[in-house]
Amino acid sequence: MRPVWGHERTIFPNTSIWREASNAQRIFTRGKCPELEQTLELVKLMKSRKENEEEMYTNYNLTDTLYAKAKLNLDKEKVVLYVGAKVLIEYSFDEAIELLEEQIVQSHAKLAELNEDLAFLRMSEITVEVNMSRIFNHSVKLKKMSEGKA
Repeated sequence: MRPVWGHERTIFPNTSIWREASNAQRIFTRGKCPELEQTLELVKLMKSRKENEEEMYTNYNLTDTLYAKAKLNLDKEKVVLYVGAKVLIEYSFDEAIELLEEQIVQSHAKLAELNEDLAFLRMSEITVEVNMSRIFNHSVKLKKMSEGKA
């Protein structure tokens, strides 16, 4: 009984750790999707303003509480996107739109995968809890039977 009980007791904390890590990743990915969609809409707006030869203004963040109004130069038809690891890359409007659309699709796929993983981990956790209860109940039953014979 002891080896089985020990095995179940080592699996249970691991499933909790995996579930917490997957949940943290899901929260991050879920927050990333709206950000990507907003960026995509902004790049599309910039492109349409350029095509219609309209000016575009924005409030530029100088400090936490100080903003300045700035006119965007749309003549170059370029946008700089943050791609991660403190890296910014300049893209044309069309390249940026394509990249953002790919990232949105990938983020939604990753979110669906994480939801499936979390459901599986929760079922695994429940299975381990039930097995631990059964092992404990069986060990109590064996102990009562051995006390009855003695």
